[in-house]
Amino acid sequence: MITLHHLYQSRSFRILWLLEEIKQPYELQHYYRNKVTHLAPESLKNMHPLGKSPVIEWQGKVIAESGAIVELLIQRLAPHLAPDTNDGSYADYLQWIHFAESSAMVPFLLKTFNQIETKHGTKLVFLENYTQIEFDKVFGYLNDFFFVHDKKR
Repeated sequence: MITLHHLYQSRSFRILWLLEEIKQPYELQHYYRNKVTHLAPESLKNMHPLGKSPVIEWQGKVIAESGAIVELLIQRLAPHLAPDTNDGSYADYLQWIHFAESSAMVPFLLKTFNQIETKHGTKLVFLENYTQIEFDKVFGYLNDFFFVHDKKR
């Protein structure tokens, strides 16, 4: 049985979603963020030294990092969701599996954090400009991909 150490308002929602989609039984250990700092509770460090989520316990191992967990669960429990490694589309599949955690994540986080004013009541304008450029790049890339691939249907 898989145990998901689920921190609310974290990337562990992706793992929860995947477990539900593949109809995999699991146990859920709930963790809540500190109301002041919004940090994960110290108790998560009992599962992984970084004290972050998602973390799963499965087959005697503790596995962290949402991209690694998704890839592992698909390979072992839902191989029908991924192309064969020799398939021509496998590289594209891997790119999109990891896209959310890499290229897309930075502009999304920066955009979110830049909505918070500093204690002096100002925003970081240079960060706002950079973030918008990166945000536009990511969405442009997504739109271009879906425009081309939607026509192939």
